[in-house]
Amino acid sequence: MELSILRWIQNVISQPVWIILFRFITFLGNGGMIWLAFALVLAVRKRYREALFLVLALLLTSLAVDGLLKPLVMRARPFVSDPVLIPRITPPVSWSFPSGHSATSMCCAFFLLKIERTVFGKGAFLLGILICLSRLVLLVHYPTDVAIGALIGMMIAQWVFNKMEKLNR
Repeated sequence: MELSILRWIQNVISQPVWIILFRFITFLGNGGMIWLAFALVLAVRKRYREALFLVLALLLTSLAVDGLLKPLVMRARPFVSDPVLIPRITPPVSWSFPSGHSATSMCCAFFLLKIERTVFGKGAFLLGILICLSRLVLLVHYPTDVAIGALIGMMIAQWVFNKMEKLNR
């Protein structure tokens, strides 16, 4: 079923302009650098404590996904399982499940939305969703990799947010 969805994406989203756009979006999620930039903006806006919690959430998510889950599950990438699928970026060499981009992006985006219910937080959340979608459009993850990665990230963000709220009381 998931391979069918990815084959459909490959056939439907094939215009070069879309591929270039989603390559850029996924690039923004590489290494969590965009989220560190968001933390810097918070720090400049005198929200230093929240910026520290955002970085903590980012580090916890990366550790949970890349350090623990990927080597435990060892799921091959979709383009390895189905040679009809041709990745639209340089093929990643790590395991597929869960999506680290999705976990990290949704962790930080959800955390930002929780602490900033403004255009800033909503924009961050939209960017997180787009980064998740980019992993599917670029054919480097299964839909469940992205969904579970996003869920893991949001759970970590909620946990970090709760700890932050407890400290701020």
